[in-house]
Amino acid sequence: MSINLKILRVYITIFCFLFSWSIFGQCSLSIKGTAQDQNHHELLPYATIFIPEVSKGAVADEKGNFRIDSLCPGLIHLEVSHIGCESRSFYLNLLRDTTLILLLEHHEEVLSEVTILDHNHQHSMSQSVYSIGGDKLKQLKGYTLADIAAALPGVDIIKTGSNVTKPIIQGLSGNRIAVVSDGVILESQQWGIDHAPEISGDGADKVSVIKSSAPILYGTQAMGGVILVESAKPILDPHLHGDVTSFFQSNGNAIGLNARLQKQVADLAVRGNVAFKKMGDQKTDSYFLNNTGAEEYAGNIKVGKYDEKQSWEIQGSYFSQNLGILRGAHIGNINDLKEALLRPVPFFTEEAFSYEIDAPSQSVGHLTTKAQYSKHFGDENFLSVSYNFQNNRRREFDVRRAGRSDIPIVDLNLASHVFNASWERNKQANQTTVLGLQYKFQNNTNVAGTGSLPLIPDYLSFIPAIFAQHKWELGKLNLEFGARYENYLYKVYPIRNNSVQDEQKQFHAGALNVGLNYILEKTSIKGDISFIARAPMINELFNSGLHQGIAALEFGDPNLDLEKSIKSTVDLSHNLGKAGTILATVYLQRVNNFIYFVPQPEPQLTVRGAFLAYNYQNTNALIGGFDGMYVVNIHKNIEWSTKAAYIRARNTILKDEIVFTPPFRATTSLNYDLALSKIKSRSLASKIALAYSGRQSNVDPSSDFQLAPDAYTLVNLHIGYNATLFANQVKIELQILNLFNKEYRDYLNRLRYFANDLGRNISLNVNYKF
Repeated sequence: MSINLKILRVYITIFCFLFSWSIFGQCSLSIKGTAQDQNHHELLPYATIFIPEVSKGAVADEKGNFRIDSLCPGLIHLEVSHIGCESRSFYLNLLRDTTLILLLEHHEEVLSEVTILDHNHQHSMSQSVYSIGGDKLKQLKGYTLADIAAALPGVDIIKTGSNVTKPIIQGLSGNRIAVVSDGVILESQQWGIDHAPEISGDGADKVSVIKSSAPILYGTQAMGGVILVESAKPILDPHLHGDVTSFFQSNGNAIGLNARLQKQVADLAVRGNVAFKKMGDQKTDSYFLNNTGAEEYAGNIKVGKYDEKQSWEIQGSYFSQNLGILRGAHIGNINDLKEALLRPVPFFTEEAFSYEIDAPSQSVGHLTTKAQYSKHFGDENFLSVSYNFQNNRRREFDVRRAGRSDIPIVDLNLASHVFNASWERNKQANQTTVLGLQYKFQNNTNVAGTGSLPLIPDYLSFIPAIFAQHKWELGKLNLEFGARYENYLYKVYPIRNNSVQDEQKQFHAGALNVGLNYILEKTSIKGDISFIARAPMINELFNSGLHQGIAALEFGDPNLDLEKSIKSTVDLSHNLGKAGTILATVYLQRVNNFIYFVPQPEPQLTVRGAFLAYNYQNTNALIGGFDGMYVVNIHKNIEWSTKAAYIRARNTILKDEIVFTPPFRATTSLNYDLALSKIKSRSLASKIALAYSGRQSNVDPSSDFQLAPDAYTLVNLHIGYNATLFANQVKIELQILNLFNKEYRDYLNRLRYFANDLGRNISLNVNYKF
């Protein structure tokens, strides 16, 4: 027995030795490499690389080189970050010593190209594109899509109160801005200043703004530009990944949650996202804005199979929103309306907070489905086809007598069917040709039971389109030419003299674009000239009556003609090395038959009360301006950025400024990013920003209902803490807008006639990524 025990001890000793040697041998692998800027391949010094599975990492040296040793073989994730960059995760099956080049998008606000229609090669070489993503986008959870886009140069917002915001790109808004979400152009009742884009920005991984040649690919209704909302494609990773963000905002006691999950199922990549937001009455510096609550629900799912030769993808999303409209903007008679324009505090103001949303209000539901198939034919040809169906239901509620306020005054249902096909050919290494076609059919109906005449009539629209684009890469010089043709056919059924009319309108619209991009080692100069003929939309032609969302009467003009625009743009980006990066855009646009919203000199009295009145009219306009941005790392942990924009929009017939043109705006911020551990698994970031808005002194006071408000400056503060919990990333963001609770009114807020703008707002975001 003793001999057997001795032999057993020997076996155990040998086994333990071999096992420990095996473990030691397996965990002797290393990863080394460099971190680089994705666009210019510049080295990124002091980037941090972290492996959450083993809580190991490294900080790159001053040349961007890094090395991590003593790793075991297996599946790992690399979390890579750098100040001023969008953090990125890489999935790796480690089998041997590995050398990597890790690419990050440096200065996440400034990108030179963007993916279009889900194909990496279909980008415009001449267009100017700015993007926001990563950590900075996470800071804006809970804000509207327009508020997110307004963080970028050249973008402003026009508001109807505190909830309804629409983007302005280089002076143009409304029907002239397209919103594109994962390759789908949003088709909804977004006409009118009070109709915000019916989409949630909480599920986005990147929000970009495209200018210049956008109408070639996206249509002439993108005359002013495109807001591109992108979510990352689902990845083929067998692990369950996701992130959860919860937020709270003190102004309105807003609460919200956003959750996203993704996983590989068989050979399919699956990703889903849900979001929720609830807000009550918001507050100015000194009083509540009663009936300004909001509720939002959003969800989407995406399933796809992707490989180098072909891919397909199916996605579906739904967005639901219920918004209150400031009660003090709806007045009973002309005398009260005139008094409301002079009151320091709106009518119907109560010093009591509430989550209740009463009339006047808006309720919107938007369904989007999409199926897309893409295939490569050899190395030269690429085909992409897609179909999307969208259904939009918009209801608007007014204060009505006899307890009928719960019956909508406007009830519209818009069904849209859109087919897209594009063919890309790379016959030569330096030339690319893109051919495409699109067909869109829409059916817009007024749902019965409102008890009022429709603000916008029933209509059908048929819009076929074709486009072509050719690009040459000639060393440092890139050239581009594009053309698009659209045929608009409207069949409209307005009600006049208590009978339904049958009218037809047809417009031949289109766009031409010529662009160049001259690239030097540290400088890029982009020039672009475009001609655009935009057809008027149904609301501009046929609106007639009370638009309760803005508490105003709107009247269209069936005789409006095509807008015809010639626009020239010059973009300059210059890398000053350690002195930072400068980006600047100068543009000039002449628009014949410019369609604009004209305030009438006197309010009008109706059976439903007294309201401000507006007409849609044609004129000739000259729009010009500049926007720019300067970013510099004044220390390895400190970044300073400044952006500014100035614009003039002249009515060349009446020789005056067009109303609702943005005033001069400028924002400067200082961002301090401190690593609290060697591999930046814990970090602290702080940012202070000054946002200045000038007084719009160019508009003739007699062309508006009130004098333009005074200039103002707001101070905003942000503090962010990043750590790891259970080998996963946790981010806590504290943000204070209007830190000193300043009283002000914004020129581009349509409800500035009745109330001050928002006071101090403290928001807290917590994000857990796994």
